[in-house]
Amino acid sequence: MPMIRLFRNFFLFLSLTLFVVLLNVRADAQSVSPAGIANAVLVSESGRAMRLSDLRGKVVFVNFWGSWCTPCLQEMASIRNLQAAFRGRNDIVFVFISARSQEVQKDGAWLREHGVSGENYRTEGGNPGVTVPTTYILDRSGAVAQFRNTAVDWQLHTDFVRNLLPGTARG
Repeated sequence: MPMIRLFRNFFLFLSLTLFVVLLNVRADAQSVSPAGIANAVLVSESGRAMRLSDLRGKVVFVNFWGSWCTPCLQEMASIRNLQAAFRGRNDIVFVFISARSQEVQKDGAWLREHGVSGENYRTEGGNPGVTVPTTYILDRSGAVAQFRNTAVDWQLHTDFVRNLLPGTARG
């Protein structure tokens, strides 16, 4: 009988904890869908607003992340290496979006401290309401060319990205 009570209490605790976490994550969420990603309003650390659609004509690597997210941090080295593969090109842009809008400054500082290029943003309407890490790669027309909602070794996708750029087989 004590084992059943222990299991029941553990299950109740786990359920309540999950409910509270989900409530906190979604409380001010503005869900960003693949279809709406290009028109989402982003605000930089300095307060400058922009839309990803403003970057049409370029390949755009968009990463929703947080400096508190272990899988996000695990994939950052491969993102930095992907950036190195395209260094000096002005037809590809790396955009980072904080999953917790209140941590945009902290996340931006982490990127700079660890040598990751690109500006850090928050979504205008609060937290974006996506699991992290989530990454979209937009082609030059602004269409979603690739979508991942898990940590990825982005070095393995170098050729995919290269083929989206001008002067290549698909570009």
